[in-house]
Amino acid sequence: MIESLRYPPAEKQADLRRVMAATIAARPDSVASAQHLRAAAHGHRHCRAHQAG
Repeated sequence: MIESLRYPPAEKQADLRRVMAATIAARPDSVASAQHLRAAAHGHRHCRAHQAG
């Protein structure tokens, strides 16, 4: 846990992008997963809008 604090911010961003790219590659049916992850930090409004339709 403490080791992750030593990562420079740019390194963390690169790791996050790699994970997101791998997730999207593993599930091509949910290309919007990156948007959903971002929306999750804002109360899932984006996801609810999709489910309502």
